[in-house]
Amino acid sequence: MSNKNFKVKNNLEIEGGELLLGSTNVTVDGDGDLNVDGVKITAETGITTNAGFPLVTTNGAVGDLWLNTTTGELYACTDATVDANIWTNTGDGTGNIIPNDPPGNPTNIVIGEQRTETSFNHTFTGGTDGDGQVTHYMVDEISGTLNGQVVNDPMTVALPEVPVGVPHQFTVAVLTGETLLSFRVRSKDNQGSYSTGETITFNGTIIPPVGEIIISNFGSNTWVAPSGVTSVSVVAVGGGGGATSVGAGGGGLGWKNNITVVPGQSYTIVVGAGGSPGVPNTAGGNSTAFGVTAYGASGANPQGHGQGSQVSYYANGGGYGGADGGGNGGRGFGGYAAYYADAWPTGSGGGGAGGYSGNGGTGINGSGGYSGQGGGGVGIFGEGSNGIGGQGHNGSNWVNNGGSDTNAMGSGGGGGGGAGGVHQYETMPTGGSGGGSGGQTYGGQYGGGGGGGVSSTGGTGVVRIIWGENRSFPSTNVDLASSTP
Repeated sequence: MSNKNFKVKNNLEIEGGELLLGSTNVTVDGDGDLNVDGVKITAETGITTNAGFPLVTTNGAVGDLWLNTTTGELYACTDATVDANIWTNTGDGTGNIIPNDPPGNPTNIVIGEQRTETSFNHTFTGGTDGDGQVTHYMVDEISGTLNGQVVNDPMTVALPEVPVGVPHQFTVAVLTGETLLSFRVRSKDNQGSYSTGETITFNGTIIPPVGEIIISNFGSNTWVAPSGVTSVSVVAVGGGGGATSVGAGGGGLGWKNNITVVPGQSYTIVVGAGGSPGVPNTAGGNSTAFGVTAYGASGANPQGHGQGSQVSYYANGGGYGGADGGGNGGRGFGGYAAYYADAWPTGSGGGGAGGYSGNGGTGINGSGGYSGQGGGGVGIFGEGSNGIGGQGHNGSNWVNNGGSDTNAMGSGGGGGGGAGGVHQYETMPTGGSGGGSGGQTYGGQYGGGGGGGVSSTGGTGVVRIIWGENRSFPSTNVDLASSTP
């Protein structure tokens, strides 16, 4: 009997003698009791015959037996914890049936901020297993919240469970605001057990919009940061000085990048007014925004004149402070030229506003009764680095306008130079327009000093705020074409 193979279905009956199953000795004693390896099995003890092995989820009572009719191994239940039973092999064989120790959680669980409508990969590592090995990582329980409200389907994963060494591929959905994203990641071992899991949280942000605003209303203004805008760059130009007979100075220019703002929050923006003509002429006002100050230029200082004399006077341009860079406004210039029996001052040009990395152009004095050139102006759209170029034409003939014109191109940012005054034969020259364009193509219209001659108001200041990715002063995507989405 001990050398024969057999199969048992349902009940196993032994009337006498012994039955050798593998190394397990099953006998019936003289009292008719069943003995397994010398251990008497009572009527209260349950015994199950099966062609397979018991599992930890095979629930029973302590003392219950399981006979594997394929291998002849006999197992006794020694711990009857529900779904975590221990079945002890009573003889030699494959060992005891005990619960598997779950693996440890992965350890590289830091994921940085991710943007809306983008995909990213992350390869999990760090999970260990004391009685086996980690074979997979599992992602589940994806969720999102925005302002305390649940966001449906904020993120997807291509394959929730991937083998060790293979990255998970995530895709962030369309978000309407900064959203708190989270998911659970678990290790899986070679026996199919999962770790308890780690919950990973990170921010999902929207792509900031692109835009700008140009604020030229002098005085105090309020600007509200648009939704989704958390960083801006700014350029400010101070007001040009007022002028009468002598050209006034141009306003300073300052710029600053990467300024942190809060969407929906209000900010005060001050724009300097252009200086007024008079005796004395007034200075231009300061422009301030986000700690940047572009100072207004001084007004021209008219002086008396005398026959046959030629004396020069200057009006200083404004500077800047609290900025990453900028330029000072150009000087206004005025002189007195002898002309006939009496000598009136020729109409001299006002100074141009400061540039992005250089000073504004200086107004040019007239001569021989002709009006002088206006200072080289610069624009607020990042054209070039300074205001050296773009001076207006000298006046010619008896009626002269030395201000900037089509042929006078400004070199870069800031405001245009004031136009030169107009001198007419045997009459006092009329003043040129203050803060005139430094050139119709590239020149600006802000911060220029008033032109010499008669009453001339300086050009008003300005503040330009821009936002959007990869935009910064003085010249990175700050032109007008880059200001709209």
